Amino acid sequence: MKVIRSNWLYFLLVPLTALVVAGALWAELKQPGRTVHWVIKPVPALSNISPNSSPSRDSTLTITVSGDGFVDGASLVQWGGEDLPTTFESTSELTARVSPQRLSTPGDVAITVFNPEPGGGTSTSMTFTVVESEPSLSLFVPVVASLSGANGSTYTSEMTLTNKTDAAVTLSFRYTATPSNVTGLVSDVQLSPGQQIESDAIDYLRGLGLPIASSGNRVGTVMVRALGTSSPADVAVTVRISSPVPEGRAGLSYMAVPVATDALTGPSYLCGLRQNETDRTNVAVQHAGTSGNITLRVSVFSGDATLSDPQLVSEVALPPGGFKQFNSILHSKGLTLDQGYAKIERISGDAPYYAYAVINDQANSDGSFVSPVREDWMAGRSGLTLPVVVETGESHNEVIVSNWSTEAKTLTFDFVDSDIDGGKLSFSMDIEAGSQQILGDFIDQVRQSGFEAQLPSGGSYAGPLMLTVDGDADTEGDGDGLFLGARTMTPGGGGQYSFFYPGVPTGTEFSTGAWLYGLRQDSEDRTNLGLLTTSSAGNDANTYEIDLYDGATGLMVQTLTREVSANQWAQIEMILEQAEISQGYAHVKRTAGANDFITYAVINDGGQPNERSDDGTFVLGVADIAQ
Repeated sequence: MKVIRSNWLYFLLVPLTALVVAGALWAELKQPGRTVHWVIKPVPALSNISPNSSPSRDSTLTITVSGDGFVDGASLVQWGGEDLPTTFESTSELTARVSPQRLSTPGDVAITVFNPEPGGGTSTSMTFTVVESEPSLSLFVPVVASLSGANGSTYTSEMTLTNKTDAAVTLSFRYTATPSNVTGLVSDVQLSPGQQIESDAIDYLRGLGLPIASSGNRVGTVMVRALGTSSPADVAVTVRISSPVPEGRAGLSYMAVPVATDALTGPSYLCGLRQNETDRTNVAVQHAGTSGNITLRVSVFSGDATLSDPQLVSEVALPPGGFKQFNSILHSKGLTLDQGYAKIERISGDAPYYAYAVINDQANSDGSFVSPVREDWMAGRSGLTLPVVVETGESHNEVIVSNWSTEAKTLTFDFVDSDIDGGKLSFSMDIEAGSQQILGDFIDQVRQSGFEAQLPSGGSYAGPLMLTVDGDADTEGDGDGLFLGARTMTPGGGGQYSFFYPGVPTGTEFSTGAWLYGLRQDSEDRTNLGLLTTSSAGNDANTYEIDLYDGATGLMVQTLTREVSANQWAQIEMILEQAEISQGYAHVKRTAGANDFITYAVINDGGQPNERSDDGTFVLGVADIAQ
């Protein structure tokens, strides 16, 4: 009996083995009331990958895997240990999608094909190589728009592209529409050496072939990638959103965010928000990456120290390039706050994000752009500087001080102006933990607080405001959780035209040079350039050279020289008029002195003062890469 069993098994296993080697076995086992089938699947054979290498890129790469024995609808391609989204094309061909995130690290990656259980097999591995790519710079534009707004306003976006280098750069543009999240990509757009071009953002992007409607409200985000450089000082994107007003135009401006350095991953704050009879505030958040969904939490705080908990918490999921705006956020979902600040946190996903707020005038719909600050932006620092606050003519400043930390702080302010009796005015202020103070008509509030003799009414004042956190006798104060900002305001359009700018933390000022992009001088716009010399290295003055470049030709056409004393502010009005160019950019470099400095530009509506609305937009300098 043993011999008979052995022979029976032998004659059964031989054909079974042959069938497995040949490809597959369909077996049937009948039992009372049921029939069981199983499949032994073939072992896949991998012969080729096309392409078999790629540099890093900002779009998904599709690879084709060739071989034999692939199974319909069930095969997976493994990328160094993780599965890729895979499509079965035939028993000898698969295609798989590789995200930009997987192409970010140079090196060899093993690719393996799996047929699933039961009976599945694994192919031998082949190698895909992520190669070192040429330098690139990714710049995220948080919004471009062409749409209708409140009170009959109609907003359009002007986009300025600048290449200050002496070589052409190749740009790609990824546009993601809101709210559809439809995304389009165009590549190989050339920007000549030294060139700066200005255009309507929506028309320009549509002209490149991106999927943007020809009419109606259009809103989206843009990821711009420049090949050939990785320096944020080399290529810039500046956006100005404006709406017609009876006197001209009014609006705001901002620069695209260098993703590698300025996109956000940790918590951030938006300060100075308000909602009242004169102002309203919208908050917007964006996905600033090209792959992977993220979820953001937006928490609104009242600015009242007695209310430590957030008054509103909203969570929003965003795909790559996604955008969400909270209109009149301080009066949304039952809130009735007149002022406050918002905390933004990424609670899921790995991609970066961005956020901003816009304070709109209730009468003329002019906006002030409020950029986010990282939660730890003041960690280890004890001071902040506003390059200028003013009370001159009809213009004045409000000043915002926020403290989201858990500790009260005592602050010392120094306001410096040669027109002040004694040249400097100093005073202290306490701010409770979790609170925010908005000091409207700031200089007049200081005057009314007991400084009438030093700040007589009817004068003209303009100079830096420096904040220091008080500490004990042996240590500097702790500025962690502190924010300082200002809004310059001028009456017009039935309300106020204004622009917003944050204080600069001590130690983050410019040390050698900075660039200012998107400057204008024509019948509709003029540009003023501001300079502040700090006293970081002592009381000596700095000397600056300001090189002006023609954006049309890329040529440096004029150099201006200015000396500015320590802790003093200076302004060069209509700076491009001196070079007789209509649009361009400037390089500010310190040529003598050792103090750090701050430089910025304000682009005003109107080729000359009082010709149009005079509304201003604020442009902060970009540091030389050498810093």
